Amino acid sequence: MKNLYILFCIGVISCQKQPNNDYNPNDTIITDSIKVTDTIRKAENPTGGMKLVPIVYERDTIKAAILKDEGLRLLLNKENLLDAKYKTEESLMYNNQDANTWYVLGNINQQMNKYDEALFAYKHAIELDPAHIDAIMKCAIVAGKTGDQFSACVYLHQACNLGDPEACEGVRKYCNN
Repeated sequence: MKNLYILFCIGVISCQKQPNNDYNPNDTIITDSIKVTDTIRKAENPTGGMKLVPIVYERDTIKAAILKDEGLRLLLNKENLLDAKYKTEESLMYNNQDANTWYVLGNINQQMNKYDEALFAYKHAIELDPAHIDAIMKCAIVAGKTGDQFSACVYLHQACNLGDPEACEGVRKYCNN
């Protein structure tokens, strides 16, 4: 019998094959493209017959903060946005309960013109901190960029109700038709 392998993804950057003695064909992915979940990140060009296994890290808020800061630095210096995204996603693997890390990830995705992913990250930030006005305003901006005027106005109203004067101005200009 030939060896079967499990694809272990370390962080979000590298993956390696490991022997798998518990082969289950239902767990095998035999496609060239892989849809990913929150806990499993995309591997570059995985080969068929591999199983993706989520890596669960212990919660480490210090490591998470360091990685988030590295991602934020790369974003602010307009350096490699892909590296910024990897650092920020790795930070979330150590602590996915930090609204500001989700907000940073949203900004990185927005800079990369990945609006669906940006909106997903901003919404996560809002779930964790319903008063995160910056994330709410970014949702309004991204919704506007994607042509979703209704959602943009919903987010502007939400930010205005939290006391953001720019959001209130946006409501007056764009949402009272």
